[in-house]
Amino acid sequence: MEKSLVLSGLLAISLFASGCATVMFSPEVDAILAKMRKAQDPQGKLASIRSKKVIGECRRNTREKPAESTVLSMKPDMIRIKMINPDGISMEKGFDGETGWCFVTGKPLSILKGKSLKALRFIALLRSPGVCLKDVFKSIELKGEAMASGRKCYEFVCEPKSEFELPPIVYYVDKETYLPVKRIESHRFPDGRILRITIYYNQYSLESGIMFPHNLTSEVNGGLMEVNVKSVEWNVPCSKKDFAAPTEL
Repeated sequence: MEKSLVLSGLLAISLFASGCATVMFSPEVDAILAKMRKAQDPQGKLASIRSKKVIGECRRNTREKPAESTVLSMKPDMIRIKMINPDGISMEKGFDGETGWCFVTGKPLSILKGKSLKALRFIALLRSPGVCLKDVFKSIELKGEAMASGRKCYEFVCEPKSEFELPPIVYYVDKETYLPVKRIESHRFPDGRILRITIYYNQYSLESGIMFPHNLTSEVNGGLMEVNVKSVEWNVPCSKKDFAAPTEL
C-alpha cells in the first residue's frame, strides 16, 4: 500500500492548471489560479488536449539502474501506470473510468476497491488534461507565503472532495513564475503510522507549448525517489480499452 501511494503520487505528474475559467473558490485564489493557468498553458492548448503519455526513468538512488515508467491518461478520469524494474519485474495499475486494477509480475491481478480505488481515481482526475479543479477539490485555501526550494511561494492547502477520503494536499507555487515547485501530503494508516510524501517539481520546459516539469524528486519518510521525464506526448490515440485490466497475463 505504501509503495503504491508513493509511486502513484510521484508518477502522476499533475499540472495543477484548471481548465475552468469561472470563479470556483475565492476571488484571491481564483486570480492566482488564472495566472498559474497562463504560466503553464501560455498558448491555451490544454482545452484541445484529450490525452497524454509521459515516459520517464525512476530510481531510488543514484547507484541503482533506473526503472522505466510510462503513464498514459485520458479525459475525464482514465489512467494507466506502468513500471518495469531493471530485473524485468513489471508493476501496472489502471482505471478505465469504472474499474481499477493492479498487477505485479508473479502475482495475480488485483481489482482495486475501497480507498485504493478512490485514490487512483483521484490521481486520474487530477492529471487529466485541463481538469476542472472544482471536480477534484472541495476547497483550495491560500494560507499565505512561504519559502520552498529557495523560492518565495504561495502556500495552498487543497482539500480533496469527501468522496475520495484523502487528506489535504499542500502546494507551493513560485510567486514569480506561478509554477508549482513543491507538494506535500501525509497518509495515516490504521496502525497509527504516518507516511509523509514531499515532491519537488524541477526543470520546467515547454512541451508542444505547455510548460511541464522534467525532474521530480520525492522524500518519503527519509528516503528519496527521483523521476526524470524523457518524453511527453499530447493527444495520443487511445480509447477506454487501453485502460482496462489485462485479460492475458
